[in-house]
Order: sequence, then structure tokens, then C-alpha cells
Amino acid sequence: MRPHISRSSIGKLYAAVLISAMTFFAAGCSKNSSTNPMISPGGASVQGDVIGGPGLMRAGHQQYFAPNSSSVPHDPPAGGVEGATVSLAQVQVDGSLKTVSTGSVKTDATGHFSINTDLNDVSDLVAVATEGSTQWEAMISGQVASGNAVECQPLTNQTTVAAQAYSRIVADGKSNGLTTSDLQVFVSPSVAASVTGNSSAIASLAAAIEDEETAQSTAFSQFSISAAQLAMATTAREQAQVELESALYSAAGDSSKDNSALGTYSATTIGAYIAAANIPVEVLAKTEEIACSSLVSSSASMSAGAQFSIEQSADLIRAGLIGEVIVTELEAGGATQSEVASADSADAGLLTAINLAISSGDLATAFANYHFAIMAQLQAMSGTGGSAVARADNDLNITGGPHATLENALVAASTSGAVVQAYMTFYASVGTMMQGVGGMSGAQLDAATQILMLVDSN
Repeated sequence: MRPHISRSSIGKLYAAVLISAMTFFAAGCSKNSSTNPMISPGGASVQGDVIGGPGLMRAGHQQYFAPNSSSVPHDPPAGGVEGATVSLAQVQVDGSLKTVSTGSVKTDATGHFSINTDLNDVSDLVAVATEGSTQWEAMISGQVASGNAVECQPLTNQTTVAAQAYSRIVADGKSNGLTTSDLQVFVSPSVAASVTGNSSAIASLAAAIEDEETAQSTAFSQFSISAAQLAMATTAREQAQVELESALYSAAGDSSKDNSALGTYSATTIGAYIAAANIPVEVLAKTEEIACSSLVSSSASMSAGAQFSIEQSADLIRAGLIGEVIVTELEAGGATQSEVASADSADAGLLTAINLAISSGDLATAFANYHFAIMAQLQAMSGTGGSAVARADNDLNITGGPHATLENALVAASTSGAVVQAYMTFYASVGTMMQGVGGMSGAQLDAATQILMLVDSN
């Protein structure tokens, strides 16, 4: 059996999620300590590519060595934009962009650029490229430091929408603790296509992400997670973000290295909550469930395409964590290796089905099939208490039962606080219902309770 709370397995699951939701992110920006001849004395240099289009697709790209860079190869832009004017800007407290580069540069025939800035130890920089009436943007994670060369993720429609949403979040004063990947994981090609050039739609996207962050913060407090614990997790996540971007740039389009980098990042960020901040993994899964539901609820005013893409990304995120917690709980309850393996297989099937879904109905079917598969393993683990667990599951899902109450509350929820309260009420209902279940050991009962809280909340 796998060890209790398998961080490596969590990393693998989250890597799959990030690869699915963030195809454009695989050549991220990073700190690079190598000397670059284009850096002005006392300044820093930022290099990148202007791709344009929906987003970066790495498959089939020929590796090349970027001009004026170290000998680290990276993917060339697919039809990179030649002759675009590139400058560096800094996000101001009102969300506006202030140019901070020493002039501007033009992209070469491949869409590549290298630009200088005299700023030192600054963050919230944005690479801005224009060609005619078209503008692209990309956030630069971490700090730009004097004497360093920084590689920026390729500028696309996806990175532009993410950067513009981030600027709006900064203006609203709600960017604290938000990392680049937190924001960009929800901006898929279809979301970007749905809101590009529409300031109102981008504002709605930003507001939905703000609600998601607020919901998770509120949920953490409901589970008695302190601000100090969250601060520790945030610090570790921000460092992991910088390391991820460096690793992805160095991966040079090698999918196995990309996967390894994403797996390391995922395990590190989840570990930041579990180990550094001492937050139980089941609490993390519940807060992610709450946060993702708030995000989906808050995106209701967006176009149908954008809504579905956000829902799909959110389902990938929560499915990965829920699946790992369920396996961990089965192990803690004494499940056999075969039962654990079946639960693992069910979670892999759920992630695949979510990836292949083309409608909200498909997503609902994927979770329904997963529920059926997990209940079979939970009943087997519960031994003589298996039939009692099945009755509890049925009572949770009857007309007018706790699950229906949760669903109705989520439909009616107009604030992130209401979403949090709906879930907390549901979790309490499951706990109360399971108190009277017999025929199981204490470990089995605890495991069954946690599993039902997660599998019956979808």
C-alpha cells in the first residue's frame, strides 16, 4: 500500500491537471543567473517571444537557441509575431500599467525579443507587445533583479487575458497571496477566446477569481486554519512558482521534463499546505471544493463557452485532490490493496472523462460514475458496516436530502460566503448522519465519513 498522504501521488495528479489546463504555461518565465551581454550596467534583461494566437502548443515545435541568451534551448513560437513593439510595464495599485523599460524593442523574425530595465528587485512586471491595434501581455513572476536575465513566458491571447484579469484584481485590492498559476490555471484557450477584447467580460472573470480566493480563505477559517499557517503556505508556493518557471524554460519542450517539473511543483505546493503549514489534506480538498464551486457560481454571467471551460478546469482541480484524499482514507480504514487500486483507477478515469467532456452534462456523468465506483470500494472496506454505509449514502441523496439541499443552496448563493456556508452545512449533515452507523471500527467510520463528505458533494 502507499503511505498515508502520498505527496508524490498528489504531485502526479496535479501535474496532469496543470498540463491539461495550462498548455500555454509550459515555457514560463523564470529567474536566470547567467550573464547576458544585452543587460545594461546595473539593470536587468527580460527575454521572451510574442506568439499571439490562442496559446502555446508545445507538440511538434522545433527547439532553437534564443538570440542573446544562454545556451539553454527553448521552443520557437508557432508563427511568432515579427516586428511587434515590446516594452515592460509595472502594475500600479489602480490596476494601470506604467512603462518601466528603457525604451522599447522590436521582435525579430521568430517573434523573439530582449529588453532592458533599470529597475532592481521589483515584481508585478508585465511584458507588453503591440502590433497595429493588437496588444498582447504576459505577467512576469518573481522579482526582476539587477544583473539578471529573466525569461518570460510566450505572449499569447491566454497570457493577455490572465494579465488583464490580474491587473483588475490588483485594482480591487485582492491580489494578496495570488500566484501566477492560481490565476492562469482557469484561463484556457476557450476562456481567452470568449473574453479577449471585452473589458466587461474580463472584469467578470477577475471577479469570479476574486470570489474563488475569498471562498477558500473563508473556508480555511471555518476549519480553524490560522493566518500564520496560510502565510507559510503562500511563501512556499511563491518560491515553488519561481522554481517551476525556471525548470519549464530549461525543459526546452521535452514533455517528460515538463511533466517532471509540474509534478515537483505540484507536490511542493500541496506539501506547503500539508507539511509546512500543517493543514490536513482532507481540509485542503474541502476548501478547494468550496473555492472551485464559488468560481463556477460567480462565472454565471459569462458566455456559455467561458462558463463551461471554467467549470471543466475547476473540476479537474478538485477531482485530483478528492481522489487522493479518498485513496488515503481507504488506506487509513484498512482497505485492501485491490480496493485501493480500484479507487486509484476510478480517479484516473474521472480525470480522463473530465478532460474529454464537451458539456456540463458530461461532467456530471463523470462524477456520477466515479461516485458509483468509489461506493463499491467503500462498502467493501466497511465490512459488516457496508450496508449501513450504503443506506447513509442513499439517505444523503434522496429527494430533499442533504445533497439536494446543498445543490439548491449553491444555485441560490449570491456570495462566496453563501457557498462556504452551504458546504459547511452539508459536511455537518454527513457527520451527524454517520454518528449512528455501526458495524465498523473507529478508523473505518472516520474514513467512511470523510469519503462520503467528498464523493456526495458533487
